[in-house]
Amino acid sequence: MPNQVKVNALSFAHLVKEMLAGEYTCEELAERTGLHYVTVLRYTREMHKAGSAYICAWRMNDKKRYVLKVYGVGNRDDVRKPRAALTPAQRTQKYRAKLKRRKEYEQRQHQPPAL
Repeated sequence: MPNQVKVNALSFAHLVKEMLAGEYTCEELAERTGLHYVTVLRYTREMHKAGSAYICAWRMNDKKRYVLKVYGVGNRDDVRKPRAALTPAQRTQKYRAKLKRRKEYEQRQHQPPAL
């Protein structure tokens, strides 16, 4: 029985192999390894804390925000997270314009039809 390999060790080895082959997000690593997404998140976070993995890039999600970390294997410095495309003042201005358009639209909908 000493030649048995634990499944957890084998799956971790497969994860590291994929990380050595390229730079992937946790979602991509989960698809490539067959591990659950949360398991990959935990492994990569612990590898990052231990200094054996680093953040080599950031990718945008569906909402156009840089939140997806791309991990690489090695003891390098993390890449800085890109700044948001809009400043807080610009976001507020855009939001207020949206509210104004919505209010004007609702007012037009509630007007009686002209004869």
